Amino acid sequence: MSHLTVEQRYVIESLLVQNKKKSEIALIIGVSKSTVTREIQRNSDERSHIYRYKLAQSKSEKRKQEKPKKTFFTSSMKSRLKELIEEEYSPEQITGFCRRNNEDMVSYERIYQYIWADKKTKGTLFTYLRCKGRRYRKRGAYKDLRGIIINRIDIDKGPRMLKKGEFLEIWKEIPLLENIIKERLLQSMIGLQEC
Repeated sequence: MSHLTVEQRYVIESLLVQNKKKSEIALIIGVSKSTVTREIQRNSDERSHIYRYKLAQSKSEKRKQEKPKKTFFTSSMKSRLKELIEEEYSPEQITGFCRRNNEDMVSYERIYQYIWADKKTKGTLFTYLRCKGRRYRKRGAYKDLRGIIINRIDIDKGPRMLKKGEFLEIWKEIPLLENIIKERLLQSMIGLQEC
C-alpha cells in the first residue's frame, strides 16, 4: 500500500478549493476514488471540516508514529515473564501490568505460545496457569459422558403415571413416615395439586 505524498495532498487541497469531484481528483493524482474520500474524511480539520494539506500531512505522520510497532520477544522480556508467571499472574494480567508500568512486553497470545512451547520441551511454566494446561472438553464430543445417567430407564418403560387423586392415597399408606412429616408432605402435595 502506497501512502499519499505531500504533493498529492497539496493537489487534493487545491482541487477541492476549485470544487472538483472526488472522482476527478482521483484521476488527476492517479489513485482510486476511495483513497481520496478516505483521505479527506480522515485528515480534514475536525472543527471546520476543511481539508488542508499541511494538517493532513501532520495527522498522517502522527498516526505512523503512534502505530504499534512489532515487539521482539527478548531475553529480558522472557525473564520478566517468568517472574510474573511464578507470582501467578495470568498472561492477560502480565501484558496489562507491563503496559501500565511502561515496560516492554509482547501480547498475551504470544505469551501463551511461549508457555505451550515451554511445555513441549518439558518446562514447568504451564503449571502456574489457572487451568494447568488442561483443555476444556467440548460439549457434544463423541466420548463425552457428562450428564449421562448410568443404567437409566426410559420414561416410557418406567412406572405408569399416577392420576390426580391416586398419589395422595399412596402417601397415606406409607407406614414409615412420622405423622408430622406425613402431614407436612400432604399439605405441600395438596398445595401443588391446587396449582
